Amino acid sequence: MDNILPMFQVPIYLYKMKNWDLKKKKLMEIYSSLNLEEPEDERIRTDFHQDNRPEYWDNIKKVLKEELDLFSAEAGQSLEQFGYWFETAKRGMYHDVHNHGPIGYSSVCYVQFHPSVHTSTVFVSPFNQFWNGEPMTYSPTVTEGTIVFFPSIIHHYTRPNESDYDRIILSFNLIPEEVYGQIRG
Repeated sequence: MDNILPMFQVPIYLYKMKNWDLKKKKLMEIYSSLNLEEPEDERIRTDFHQDNRPEYWDNIKKVLKEELDLFSAEAGQSLEQFGYWFETAKRGMYHDVHNHGPIGYSSVCYVQFHPSVHTSTVFVSPFNQFWNGEPMTYSPTVTEGTIVFFPSIIHHYTRPNESDYDRIILSFNLIPEEVYGQIRG
């Protein structure tokens, strides 16, 4: 097996958040103050389409500081967070296959999640199985209070919520500070 070398790897970082009860309380306080868009179809409810930077972003940065610092250290990058949004999936709701662009990382924080009735995000491999050409997917094992960081370019989706218990996640993007500075001008 010494002849096998990993030519390409796609990293995923998964952390169980410390002090979750307190952090969940703070995140749910922010969430309960939002006016989430009602979907036109069976997709998720979200506040993603904000025209300007919502005031709550700074509060979220404070709540997630420990995990953001840990991820930046392990990834070896100084990263700037932007674009926080919540998503709620009621019974039957799901999020179609999508990605968050070609640069940086994205994150999913499972705020209200019951593994017995909810499923985690499904990630789609950027290449297919070599022996039959079929797509490959990966769904990490998560619990409430898990935060996952993954390359933004990776396609992902959620399966329909089959329960009467809402699945609530917080998501956001991160890009290297030097790229962020170029974008912000």
